[in-house]
Amino acid sequence: MPRLALAVFVLAGLGAPLAALAAEQPGPSAAQVQKQAVKTVEVMAQTQKQADAWAAEESRLLDQAEQLQDELERVSRHRRKTETYAANQQQKSEELTRRLEENAKLRRDLEPLLDRSLARLTRGGPVWPDFLARPRDERLAQVAAALDDYDLGLAQKAKQVLDALAHEARLGLAVEVSEQEFAVEDRLNHGRVVRLGGLAAFALDAQEERAWAWDRQTGQFRALDGWNRKLAQMADMAQRKRLLSLVEAPLGQPNHLGEPK
Repeated sequence: MPRLALAVFVLAGLGAPLAALAAEQPGPSAAQVQKQAVKTVEVMAQTQKQADAWAAEESRLLDQAEQLQDELERVSRHRRKTETYAANQQQKSEELTRRLEENAKLRRDLEPLLDRSLARLTRGGPVWPDFLARPRDERLAQVAAALDDYDLGLAQKAKQVLDALAHEARLGLAVEVSEQEFAVEDRLNHGRVVRLGGLAAFALDAQEERAWAWDRQTGQFRALDGWNRKLAQMADMAQRKRLLSLVEAPLGQPNHLGEPK
């Protein structure tokens, strides 16, 4: 080390004067003085060594303290963020609980209403021939199965019922024509069947020379004399084979229908 070398050099340079001084005056001998000087140098070297070691330890401790400070700040940020997350999750949990309670109440109130609406549709529908009633019955059966499905959401169940109600409303206003086989007095006929909304159903034979009206009371087609031409015109207009125009329709029970004018 520079300082230790300088001390040794100084002591070496002072060796001769000290020896001369020791020869002139009584006291420690030159050997004693040199020994003391060497000891002093060793103490200084040991002190310097300890100082250097402490400086290295101090630097290590300062680095460690800085790392610990950074870790403390990181942990503090994480703790604050975790507390924020926990508060948000608590709010979400409370909101979810509230919605579940509202949904349970809505289910308790709405499900019976949906069941009653479907029951009215099932009971209140018009009595049609089987080939007209079958699609409606199948559609309502699908709605009933949906209402009995535990896993189906309440919104989907409500949509099923509302769609069924809307379809019934459209059927009540529509005029539909289809080529069908239909029975008249246990004999099969083939021709066009005209359903006039929810009011009435009529049938025409293939030659459109004869017409029948559906009797809801007896559940059979009854002869409708003299109306085949008017009903054929209505069917053509419904199928867009003829321009729209006013046409008479025989409404009422077949036994009480008059002749067309």
